[in-house]
Amino acid sequence: MRTSISTLVKLEFTSRFGNTKLVGFKEHFKRVFNVCFLSILYVMYGVAVYFLTEMFVKRSGLQFEYLALVSCVTLVLMTIVCTGSVVKNLYFSGDNELLLRFPVSGIEILVAKSVYVLGQYLLTCLILLVPVYIMFGVVSGATAGYYFASLVVLILITATPYFISNMIAIPVMLLVNLVKNKFGIILILLIGLLIGGFVLYMQVLSEVLEYIQNNSISLFSPQVIENMRVFANDPLNPFKWYADLLSGTQGSVGAMQMLSSFIWIMLLTVVTGLGAFFVSKKFYYKTILHGIETEKASFEKKSSYKQRSISGTLFRREFLLIFRSFNYSFQYLAMAVAAPVMVYYCNNLAVNYGKATVGAVIVPGLTLAVIILFSTIIVSFASSTISREGNCFYHTKVIPVSYTQQVAVKLFLYSIVATASSFLSCVVVLLAFGKTGANVISFMDVLAIFAISELVILGLTCASIRVDIKMPTFNVSGDGEMVSANKNVALAIFIGVAIAVVFGLFAMVFSIVPLKIGAWNVVKTNKDIYLVLLCVSAIIFIISASCLFPTLGRDYKKIVP
Repeated sequence: MRTSISTLVKLEFTSRFGNTKLVGFKEHFKRVFNVCFLSILYVMYGVAVYFLTEMFVKRSGLQFEYLALVSCVTLVLMTIVCTGSVVKNLYFSGDNELLLRFPVSGIEILVAKSVYVLGQYLLTCLILLVPVYIMFGVVSGATAGYYFASLVVLILITATPYFISNMIAIPVMLLVNLVKNKFGIILILLIGLLIGGFVLYMQVLSEVLEYIQNNSISLFSPQVIENMRVFANDPLNPFKWYADLLSGTQGSVGAMQMLSSFIWIMLLTVVTGLGAFFVSKKFYYKTILHGIETEKASFEKKSSYKQRSISGTLFRREFLLIFRSFNYSFQYLAMAVAAPVMVYYCNNLAVNYGKATVGAVIVPGLTLAVIILFSTIIVSFASSTISREGNCFYHTKVIPVSYTQQVAVKLFLYSIVATASSFLSCVVVLLAFGKTGANVISFMDVLAIFAISELVILGLTCASIRVDIKMPTFNVSGDGEMVSANKNVALAIFIGVAIAVVFGLFAMVFSIVPLKIGAWNVVKTNKDIYLVLLCVSAIIFIISASCLFPTLGRDYKKIVP
């Protein structure tokens, strides 16, 4: 059994990292750039942790409370992160079907995969928590005993989320297997969760801003500080136990209380560990086997043969391809459905808490920026329009339809969803903030915003398709689904975000301060702003379309997967 597990562990790590070597200056440069960029981000993270620790410990005197809050955030966040990692690597791994054919047991597969998951999880915990404990020691002037205790706490606090995650993963996978082939149900649920999460976030942010505005004080008011202390000192609070071990090294907690907290932590760790072991041992093999069986399950659907036009047939094909994969359908439709809700809450926040300054004035510019931003995410799907064809790409070359017509149908499909989402967002804004609502935006404003966003949508869609034709990425597996992010998608999103920011700032700034060149008022009213942005949007669309279609046939012929 040991030999089988060691072989499976080696196979697991080899499949993840391989034995490839960097070749050429470009690959070495990319590696060095990534290392430097990640190092800069990590330094920034450490600096942010330092200032946050100083704010709690030095300025507010919440030393023990800070440790309890850190323990709370760590346990909750790590449980969520680890559950996702366990589900992905233990149950959704593509090699499960192959491993089940080997002369190994389910427990051996579980142990081998758990070694990789545990290693990945511990590395993540170390990266995130080490700066937190070090910065607390620096700010509070802790002794050497604190750093030893923090090492013990680091091990204990990372064990419990891992065990809990293994127990949570089983019912999660049972639910997933139950609705695995029901894309519609899953899609509706996840889009609902996405919208619900955003609404909850905006509500919390609104409450925080309202609290600050009404009390004219910082978040660390006497009432907030008192609530934190009650939470941190509750004897039944498990997060308090970890704070006791750390605070005890500095004399804040007695030896008996430290011992009691340590016993409770060990008891919690042992109970969750045993629970994870027995639950995983009993249900892991059955769960992955059931998952493979449901994945391969066929379904019947009666369909009638209908004669359609060439464009109609191509449109229907492209539309059905979106639902070939849950991954594709979620990427394409989630933001389109969520955008009107998000636009409403962003505008509502600006209106409610900016009336005293410039909130109402900047609503048109903010609306334009947010709509373009969400439209960018929607049309970024077009950046993989060729790449997603995968192994079936040659079908597009042999069917008796011109490349121009095929691409035109794709362009129409991808832009029409973003257009519908933009239109609904504009309707929501007009009803909520127009004359019948808050009365901070006019029908003319909304009409201009829709026209500008529509031109940007068409321009971005053309540019996205053009980039993918020039640089497709045919990295597919199984049924032809793309298995890695297309660099063209990131490029399209970057360009779209840049346009959203520039257009939004232009509209917001010059709605307050007019733009002058000498004695000439270039931009004086909102009509001038919209006229300038309409012209720029039209230029973007014309240039994008001109780059796409004139050389489309020649560029398409050069594509070789």
